[in-house]
Amino acid sequence: MLENGESWALYSFNGGGGFLHAHGSSANGSFSANDVLDYGAAPPVAGTVSASYNASAGTIQGQYVFGNDVVPFSARRSTQGYRYDIPADPASITGNWTLASWADQSMRLQVATDGTLSGTGPSGCLLAGSLTPRPSGKNVFNAALRFSSACAQPDLVANGVAIVVVEDGEPALMVMGQSADRKIGTIALGTRTP
Repeated sequence: MLENGESWALYSFNGGGGFLHAHGSSANGSFSANDVLDYGAAPPVAGTVSASYNASAGTIQGQYVFGNDVVPFSARRSTQGYRYDIPADPASITGNWTLASWADQSMRLQVATDGTLSGTGPSGCLLAGSLTPRPSGKNVFNAALRFSSACAQPDLVANGVAIVVVEDGEPALMVMGQSADRKIGTIALGTRTP
């Protein structure tokens, strides 16, 4: 959950995964949003979310509702591998990465010290864009992505967020984005390469 009321939630399960995005509002320990989109399907599925949270304890619990389907959830602030309340460090994303994209395509990504990124994938897919620290001073990067016509999601222009999480001592890059009309979502997960 970001300072502007946006929420992004990455999920996985046997045989699949996706992410949820919403513009919500929070007050007095409650959060809700009526424009949730689940990008685990194409086109994305619309729903709502309502939750209660304890900011000092770093906990949240609630439910997503998609038609007749109710999906309860709970989460606790991470104590290792990722901290939200520190500034995003450009050095944590600079360098080379191997990513698996939404369409199970493997892509080699290079991120420059200024956050500019470029990537290449199978069949001539090209990716360009940037990862820049959010002005909030939190540990989240704004992601701007442009895919070429040869990609699995041809000519997609997407904006979203990226974070770096340390898993088993190794950094993992997680990127989520959506088109301006919110009809298409994209996701990529990756690890550092030499």
